[in-house]
Amino acid sequence: MTRHVRRTIAITCAFVASTACAGSQGTTSDTAAGGTVATPGATPGTAPGAEPGAVPGARAGGAGDTAVATPAAPSKAPRPAGSGGQAAGTPAAPVTAPAGADTIRGIAAEVGSIPVTSIVVRPAGERSVTILGDLAREIGRAAGADVWVRGRRTPQGLVAEQYAVRTVDGQPAVDGVVAAAGDGLALITPGGARRIARPPQALRGMIGARVWLVGDLDGSITSYGVLRGSQEE
Repeated sequence: MTRHVRRTIAITCAFVASTACAGSQGTTSDTAAGGTVATPGATPGTAPGAEPGAVPGARAGGAGDTAVATPAAPSKAPRPAGSGGQAAGTPAAPVTAPAGADTIRGIAAEVGSIPVTSIVVRPAGERSVTILGDLAREIGRAAGADVWVRGRRTPQGLVAEQYAVRTVDGQPAVDGVVAAAGDGLALITPGGARRIARPPQALRGMIGARVWLVGDLDGSITSYGVLRGSQEE
C-alpha cells in the first residue's frame, strides 16, 4: 500500500513539472511573436542595435562612421512693420528733389506795400512761393502772367535761376531777347532765334531787351511786354 502511494505521488509530480515547463515555453514563444522581448541592458524606447541616446531616424554608423544629429533650423518670425525695417508691400517714402532742381509754375504777382514789396508765384491750389534773386524783378514785371521758374529752394523761398512766360491773359506767349536780323527783328529764345515777321514799331528801339510776345511771330503780334530793358544788365 505504501509503495503504491509513493509511486502515484512520483508520477503526479513528474506530470506537474512537465506541464509547468511546457507552459513556460509557450509564454516565451507568444511573447517573441508579439515583438515585446526585452534585450537585457537595452534602453527603453531604443531600437535593437542602436546606441543609447541616438536620435530616432538617424542612420546607424558603420565602421569609421560617426552618427551626427542635425537639429532643425529655427524658423524666422515675420518682421513687424515699424521695427526698423519696412514691411513687405509698404511703398517707399517719396524722394525729395535735390536743391537746385526745384521748379514752380503759377501766376506771378507783386505783393506788399511800397517800398517793401515781394514777388511771388501762386501755383493753382497751393500756397504762394516767394521769388528771390536777381531775376525776381523781371518775373515781377510779368505780374498776372502764367510763368515757369526754376531755381534753388531755401527756407525763405525760391532763388530764381531761370524763368519763362507761358501765357498772358490765357493766350500762349513766348519770351526772349530782341535782336536785329538784317532789316528786321528776331527773338532769341532758349530754342534758338525766331524771326518776327511784323514786329511792333516800338520793338525796333529795344534791341537787347527781354520781352514777352503774344500772337503769331509769322503774322501779327497782338500784345507784348518788357521784362528787362535794353540798358539793364
